[in-house]
Amino acid sequence: MAKKNTLILFDCFGVLYKRVVKSFFELYYGDPEAGRLTNLYTKNRDLGKGHFLDIAKDIEKDLGFDEKEVIEEWKTLVKRNDELFDLIDKLRETCNVSMLSNCARGQIQFIEDETEPIGPHFDNLFLSCQTGLAKPNLDFYKNAINSYKQKFDTIIMVDDSIENLKPLEPINVIGFEYTDNETLIECFKSLGIID
Repeated sequence: MAKKNTLILFDCFGVLYKRVVKSFFELYYGDPEAGRLTNLYTKNRDLGKGHFLDIAKDIEKDLGFDEKEVIEEWKTLVKRNDELFDLIDKLRETCNVSMLSNCARGQIQFIEDETEPIGPHFDNLFLSCQTGLAKPNLDFYKNAINSYKQKFDTIIMVDDSIENLKPLEPINVIGFEYTDNETLIECFKSLGIID
């Protein structure tokens, strides 16, 4: 079957997987402090400045948690969206599908160690820690799209953060704010991507 001239980009954390660091902070601090702490500890690491596990060291140093206990608790918080991965495997039969995510070095390996490899489900993985660019920087999206070296009729970005979707309209990317699988499936149906 020939692929539709469609590209679908999926965010990782908050869509494909539960947000591990934010979930950890929510357990101890609640919102909005969990969001503030997550941003504080991940922002520079998402740009490739430091390893994912360095976050646990800093949490120990700054907040008094035991580094090894933080890492063990993170492992229990890794939750894979299996239903969405099944949908992605079906989408790849007719669409170009990639992952575009803000993440620290070693973060993808960390979740893969607790679940299974991510790469086989996607055409490409575009990771902020490898590019030095992070969402919502428009160049991060453009570089991912341009790497295909083709013009698409439809491009969709699925992300749980509205802030990451706001800059997409000028480059003709449909931003879909992910809340749950059912709503996403209905969106894909309404766009004629799936039956």
